Amino acid sequence: MNGARNRRRWFQRHRRAYVVQLDEHVQEHGELPAPAGSASPELALDRKEPGQRVWRALARLPLEQRSAIVLKELHGMRYSEVAYSLGVTTSAVRSRGLSLARQALRLELKTP
Repeated sequence: MNGARNRRRWFQRHRRAYVVQLDEHVQEHGELPAPAGSASPELALDRKEPGQRVWRALARLPLEQRSAIVLKELHGMRYSEVAYSLGVTTSAVRSRGLSLARQALRLELKTP
C-alpha cells in the first residue's frame, strides 16, 4: 500500500508541470467545441451508473482483497509488486486476494 501511495504522490508532483489552466487555454485557443454526440443528462447518468456499482462492490470487499484488486487492476502492478506491497507471497495474492475478489465482484455485479 505504501508503494502505491508513494507512486501516486510522485505522479501528482510530476504532472503539475503539464497542467494548463482552463482560462489560459480558452484565451489562447478559444472555447472548446461541444463533443459530436453531446450526451443528455439522462444518458450521462446511465453511463455513470455502472462505475458507481463497481465502486460500491469494491467497498464491500474485505481490505486484503480490495487492496489486491485495486493495486493489480487499477494501478497496473505486477503480481510480485502487489505481493511485496501487501507483505504476502505471490501465490497468496493470486489465490486469496485476486481470485476471491474477482469472484465476489462477479457475484455482486450480476445482481441488478
